[in-house]
Amino acid sequence: MNQGIEISLLIIKPDARLAGLEPVIRRLIGEESLEIEQETPHLFCQEELIKMYTHRQDHLFPYYEGYLCVKPSLVLRVRGEDASSRLSRVKSVVRDILGDTGFYNGVHSSDSEEDAKRELNILGIPIK
Repeated sequence: MNQGIEISLLIIKPDARLAGLEPVIRRLIGEESLEIEQETPHLFCQEELIKMYTHRQDHLFPYYEGYLCVKPSLVLRVRGEDASSRLSRVKSVVRDILGDTGFYNGVHSSDSEEDAKRELNILGIPIK
C-alpha cells in the first residue's frame, strides 16, 4: 500500500549503540530506500519519557527512566515513501538480532507520521 512520502522517527537506544548496531541500522534504512535527514544524539529527561511513553507508565517505567536517561540514544529523522511502515520492518530486524526482551529492545520507531511529528516535537527536533 502506497502511503506517499512521509517523515518518521527512529531512535537507536543505548543497548543497540553499545552492541555496535548503528552501521547495521543505517544499512537497513538504506535498503528500505529511506533517507536519514537528521541525526541527533539525545539523553532523555524524565519529562520527555513521560510524554513519549505515556502508554508505558506501568511497573517498567522506572527501568525506562534509568536506562534512557543515563546513556544517550541516537534520534534519526527519516523521510521516504511509507517511512513508518518501512521503519517498522527495520525495528523488527534489529529486535531479532538483539532479542526483544520487551525492555532492552534496541530501537523505537514511530507508528505513523502523526506520531513522528509529535515525538520529534517532544524532543525539540525540527520538522521540515
